[in-house]
Amino acid sequence: MSKTDILQELPKLGSEERREIFERICELEEDELLKGGEPTAGEKALLDRELEDYQQTRTSGSPGTKLKPAFANRHRREIGRYSPPTRRNRLASGLPMVRSATPRLR
Repeated sequence: MSKTDILQELPKLGSEERREIFERICELEEDELLKGGEPTAGEKALLDRELEDYQQTRTSGSPGTKLKPAFANRHRREIGRYSPPTRRNRLASGLPMVRSATPRLR
């Protein structure tokens, strides 16, 4: 099946099927990065801009020590128990699907 065929078939799928495909694509991208794949030029530029912004203001981010407890509390409230975040329970909780290794381009 070619890329064109796949793209033409996507609108015909239900939302759950598209979500499964999206999750699989995310897994493949993540695996590629973990095996030494490089971010694209656009992703590198975005990361460089974000790093420069952070270095200039130092207030544009939050330390991980504050984020982890906040996330755990929100996760417990929404899911009912704490478990390590996975794609599936992020979707169930309504939390955004964010991948820190490859940020979205605007």
